Amino acid sequence: MSPMSPSTASTGLPQQLAMLLRRRITSGAWPVGERLPNLNELAAEFEVSRVTMQQALTELANEGLILRRRGQGTIVTAAPVDQRWFTLAADFQGLTARDGSHARLVESYPSKRLPAVKPDEGCLAERYQYLRHVHWRGTVLSAVTDIHLATDVYELAGGERAFEAREVMNVLAELDGLFLSEARQTLTIGAADMEIAKLLEVPLNTPLAEVRRLMLDDKNRVVYNGHLAFRGDLVRLDFTLRNDAKRRNRRRK
Repeated sequence: MSPMSPSTASTGLPQQLAMLLRRRITSGAWPVGERLPNLNELAAEFEVSRVTMQQALTELANEGLILRRRGQGTIVTAAPVDQRWFTLAADFQGLTARDGSHARLVESYPSKRLPAVKPDEGCLAERYQYLRHVHWRGTVLSAVTDIHLATDVYELAGGERAFEAREVMNVLAELDGLFLSEARQTLTIGAADMEIAKLLEVPLNTPLAEVRRLMLDDKNRVVYNGHLAFRGDLVRLDFTLRNDAKRRNRRRK
């Protein structure tokens, strides 16, 4: 891998290094049980100081990705990798499944503007409440969610208190009197702007997995309009795809 370029040698350099090292682990370049090069070798490879590289390794150690033992070097560990990942839901049930993460409400107020929705995506509610949460697993900040929730649904749930330390989807799943009939999601790849980078405590332009999610009730109202920004290195998307062509060919015979 090439040394760090001048454009990355700025504020957040240890975090940038941690992302590069983390990618080697998650991609399998450094498999579980692998002994990492020593501190001097890593610092020389990336052309950074020992102190900077030490900070990057400390971040990975705090996340449970590596284990450092005096006299034995640094070893890649197993379990924390899967535990850190968010699996983006590919079905309705997965949207409300608990994934071990935690949420904290950082902003909540009546929205002065209606969310942007295309004509074929559903009808808008009369009013919306804006909710912003930060999410984390263990000590790792992992996502920021910006959600416009229909005001009547927000009030039905009990107002701000109901969302202080819970994900919006988990609250809605337990809400009597609300039937969610349809969900729509769009996944794009983006980068952290100054605001998101500050909330997630990551460098500017850190890769993000961004999800636009709409939830409709049985009256075809958009009761939930959300923008979810996940740290790109903490997200995976799982699908099971079956090829039925062979089965159809057998039937024709």
